[in-house]
Amino acid sequence: MLSLKLTVVTALALLVSSVVKASTIPSGRVDLIARHDTGPDTNSTFVTTNNGQFFIGGQTFFFSGTNAYWLQSLSDGDIDLVFSMMSDNGIQVVRTWAFSDVAQAPNGRPYFQILSKGTQTINEGPSGLQRLDKVVAIAKKYGIRLILTMTNNWTSKPNPNIPPGTLSNDFG
Repeated sequence: MLSLKLTVVTALALLVSSVVKASTIPSGRVDLIARHDTGPDTNSTFVTTNNGQFFIGGQTFFFSGTNAYWLQSLSDGDIDLVFSMMSDNGIQVVRTWAFSDVAQAPNGRPYFQILSKGTQTINEGPSGLQRLDKVVAIAKKYGIRLILTMTNNWTSKPNPNIPPGTLSNDFG
């Protein structure tokens, strides 16, 4: 079961990296960990794959990485500090959440969308996708590549008011 969940998350990360680069950041290039097509593309700054190996610009890419799902909940200064420390310690790839679904807007906590009564409301403001934009910009500043996870397949505490599986992070 764990293997299946990791495979789904990996597949989503591969898909979203191409989409984010192409559509979300129009003012400049943002390099993410992977994209869907394969092969050692000698002209790409994206990470590609071929025969179980990662490549950047045709060169084999070995890396040290970590998970930091919580980055968007930090202040700008703390995000900068975390990426600075990661960079200083040789971390080149970070997987972080690019989702935060809620049933209602929480007080004092970032969220990216509200899913309620069959409607979806995207939060593009400072407590929403602008937080994710900040994470991406600061990662770029330190030369750290991102894997943006679009969903969470782990369940959290049950909420009797929301059917299981309604929210991608199931926090309700």
